[in-house]
Amino acid sequence: MSTARWLALATLCAASPAAAADGDALRPVQVAGDHLTLGGYFQPGYVAVKDTPFDNDDADGFQFGNARLTARGRLQATKQLEAGLRFDVEAGQGALQVRDLRGTLAWFDGALAVDVGQFKVPFLLAELTSESRLQFAAPTDVDRLSYGRDRGLQVRAARTLGGVHLGAQLGVFNGEGQNVSGNPDDDYTYAGRVEVHPLGEVSEGEPDLDGSPLRVAVGGSFLYSPTVARKDLSLGDAGAEEWRAAGELRLKWRGLSVRGEFVTAQLSGDSAAQEYGRRAFYAQAGYVLPLDFVPKLELVARFARYDLNDEEDGYVPVGDRLQFEVQDNAETQQVDVGLNAYVVGHRLKVMLMYRLTDFQEGAEVDEDRDVLIGDTFYAFLQLGWL
Repeated sequence: MSTARWLALATLCAASPAAAADGDALRPVQVAGDHLTLGGYFQPGYVAVKDTPFDNDDADGFQFGNARLTARGRLQATKQLEAGLRFDVEAGQGALQVRDLRGTLAWFDGALAVDVGQFKVPFLLAELTSESRLQFAAPTDVDRLSYGRDRGLQVRAARTLGGVHLGAQLGVFNGEGQNVSGNPDDDYTYAGRVEVHPLGEVSEGEPDLDGSPLRVAVGGSFLYSPTVARKDLSLGDAGAEEWRAAGELRLKWRGLSVRGEFVTAQLSGDSAAQEYGRRAFYAQAGYVLPLDFVPKLELVARFARYDLNDEEDGYVPVGDRLQFEVQDNAETQQVDVGLNAYVVGHRLKVMLMYRLTDFQEGAEVDEDRDVLIGDTFYAFLQLGWL
């Protein structure tokens, strides 16, 4: 869509409160009937961090959570076969970056589908939930144990039988990460996920904005990489073999939403330095207040703890003593509380969050008994054509 079209839509939203209230000005634009849909969302915000002598990243400032342009294409090839295209571009980092670029063949109204291209690896619910449908202004660091996006192929299936919704995904990927064009090591990463919704399908987004009847979902996922190529968690991971597994639970009921996830991983390699595990979990809840006015208000809270290396505590030898330098290797705890205001659902919302971060091993406090990572306040707006 042209820049002028985007500006026109934004101007319409700002100039017409009635249009914003019913969401018409924030709907995606459909081209050629419903065969091509153009949309996007923007998440500008402000982050304030309490200064500490230890933390070099404690500066305050304005940030972008996401600035996404999206395109969805569909073509009914035959009565039972539909072809699709998904194209997402991120502009929030100062340059356009491809996030999702995948083609899909789907049969029997999506009951069976094959995706090929670049998209999210089917591991960890926290990562698979759309960034536009979250209930916290910032993700938990447990998300670092997801695998993000990669290039590959997956088969997925979803079906509701007798009121029970079932879903499964299985894929093979290069293992090199987002926007890496080739696979130089000839090895692949394998991932899969299953989920069961015994009382009917649970909607994808984190909050329960629709006041759902009781809905529960349980699931699990795995990931295997014979030779780790990515170095996003540790430089020492490269070349190691890694297994990851995760279990998940989520619930929605009359404005209440609860979800949690546990992740474990084990690495093994040629040296003792590559023999270690990872552990992480989070639990979160939100409640949309039963108030009959706009915006809808939601109270949220989350607890998370993660350890990216269970054999290390962040200390490294410096001469004849130990010094706390690798904070990623220390077990860390995060507590988040927040308030959200949904003006037009996820299309127009304001998200406020306060975070406390504490190390659970290593140098837990400084010499003055103060925490090493200062409390952080987040304030974000989301404006989206979703």
